[in-house]
Amino acid sequence: MNLLSDIRFSLRLLTKNPSSSAMAILVMAVGTGVAITMFAFVNGVLWSSLGLKESGEVLHIEWTESIGKFNDRAIEALDFEAFENEAESFAHLFGYHRDRGSLQNPSEDYGAEYAIIPRVSHNFFRAIGESPILGRSFLPEDVSRSQDDMIMLSHSAWMNHFGGDEKAIGSLINFKDRPYTVVGVMRPGFGFPENSSIWIASGWHNQRANGRTDIGKLDTLGILKADVSIESAQTELNTIARRLAQEYPETNETLEKVTIERFTQWYAGTAFANTCYGLFVCSLLVLGVACSNVFNLITARSFRRTSELSIRSALGAGRAQIVFQVVLDGLILSVLGAVGGVLLAGWSLKLIWAEMTQRVVPYWWHMEMDVKVLGFVVVIVLISALGASLLPGLRASRSATGENLKDDSRTSSGLFVGAVSRAVLGFQIAATGMLAVVSVMMLIAWTHLKYREMSFDPETVVAGYLTVTGLAKNQTNVDVVQFSNKLRERLETYPGVRATARTNGYYLHPVFLRKFEVEGDVYSESEQKPKARTVVMSDDFGKVFGIEPLIGRGFSELDTEDSQLVCMVNKRFAEYYWANEDPIGKRLKFSDWKRAGPDYRIVVGVLPDLLPKPLPGEDIMKLSLIHI
Repeated sequence: MNLLSDIRFSLRLLTKNPSSSAMAILVMAVGTGVAITMFAFVNGVLWSSLGLKESGEVLHIEWTESIGKFNDRAIEALDFEAFENEAESFAHLFGYHRDRGSLQNPSEDYGAEYAIIPRVSHNFFRAIGESPILGRSFLPEDVSRSQDDMIMLSHSAWMNHFGGDEKAIGSLINFKDRPYTVVGVMRPGFGFPENSSIWIASGWHNQRANGRTDIGKLDTLGILKADVSIESAQTELNTIARRLAQEYPETNETLEKVTIERFTQWYAGTAFANTCYGLFVCSLLVLGVACSNVFNLITARSFRRTSELSIRSALGAGRAQIVFQVVLDGLILSVLGAVGGVLLAGWSLKLIWAEMTQRVVPYWWHMEMDVKVLGFVVVIVLISALGASLLPGLRASRSATGENLKDDSRTSSGLFVGAVSRAVLGFQIAATGMLAVVSVMMLIAWTHLKYREMSFDPETVVAGYLTVTGLAKNQTNVDVVQFSNKLRERLETYPGVRATARTNGYYLHPVFLRKFEVEGDVYSESEQKPKARTVVMSDDFGKVFGIEPLIGRGFSELDTEDSQLVCMVNKRFAEYYWANEDPIGKRLKFSDWKRAGPDYRIVVGVLPDLLPKPLPGEDIMKLSLIHI
């Protein structure tokens, strides 16, 4: 009954000062709403579980290069096998390689679809504790044949391509114009490692046939044994890696060290994770500012309630009861603010998720008010209530009852103004200033990205993949080029189409690193040849994106495989290798790109720098634009 009486009294206090109470509740709603939103985001993206049946944590293993942070960190298939055979720290070591191409069920009457399919080691599903709901999992003999020919379907792919028919097991499905036999169907909702719908058992036969080349690198995953730490496993793999670097210097000499991190953390990326954590800290600062405002409000109310609290003390109320009465005010304000914060966070999460799902997101990410988020709400409500009202309550309980009853105008206001109050005010000012600086920086970054000067209008450029299917064995790449040329001619006849171009990488996203040699430079066998990020593009690429060479010329229809091979480089590349020289006419050779005809390409033009400047010590990150 006393508790209910105290609650009713606190509610009456709120109604006596409706404007200040409403403002405090609004401030708390904003503070808790922002904090809940960011916690739910971090929880659903960075801390979410993969939802696998294997209880052990899935780790991602990389073998990083000592130069060039944009180089491929995946592991050669033959090196993966060495790790798998020799490492003793792992209960399971498995891997996959992303492949992409056309997928088609030959029994269906509609065309092929573009698909990204992981080629996985035979122990892939066993390692993560998953088994099919129909058929069987992969076996070692599935990858011991001369070529890969076994495939697993996700539940959604099974329903889409076979209508849920159990006779799908043993049926054929074509990927990149090769038939694969369906051996199993996975459970609904399963899509590891990303949003996979089909998996192929692979022995990476191309790798075996070609030796240690850049073909067939794997994303390597592992699950540690129960008594092994990440640090000790990393030490063991580094020992194996040093031996492999000595035995195979051609491919492994520049590989520096093995690193291990949690798969979810690796997938999100360090920069993205740090940004999320930074925003989460900012959200806590917003909540702290809200609590500071409520602290000031309750402090002022406690000062005005000096006589009332003194009377309570004179009638026998103990210090704990006085403190509880003041803390109860803060708790009610925090609860009401948290209710508004939950509503605000729910709306914000729906908005964020709707924006994210316009792109491909991994299956384990979510934006839900789950148990962890609700627990966080309870914690911040309690912390906010105590942070905003405990100190004013303790100060009010220490007031001199006799002096206060004699003359409440002479109560010691110094009780409420002390070092802690000044510290709270200082925190409020500092946090507000910090948030203002962060907000301005984010606004500047957003404005720069949205309104930055570009050589073309992004709204007028459309990009898409071209996947060619149905090639017979006697058909060659020449047929593909001819088909692409016909498609290009037809596209250019459409009204409003100004130009078309072909490329293997988007405007600012060259995806291939290739070793090259500059004519006149001597490279010893033990010396690591430099690498350049390359883009293969057609002659109208510059026209589509509004890019004109600074010097020299661009590509033309006369630049073909039958003519002298040519290339263009960017300004930074030219200044680095040919300082104070005319780069036009210089020659480059790509040592890992075996082609018929002359090996050297003549530089015919220099383009502006299309990529951000390299980081210190990363002068190898030049961009070379090559045309074939």
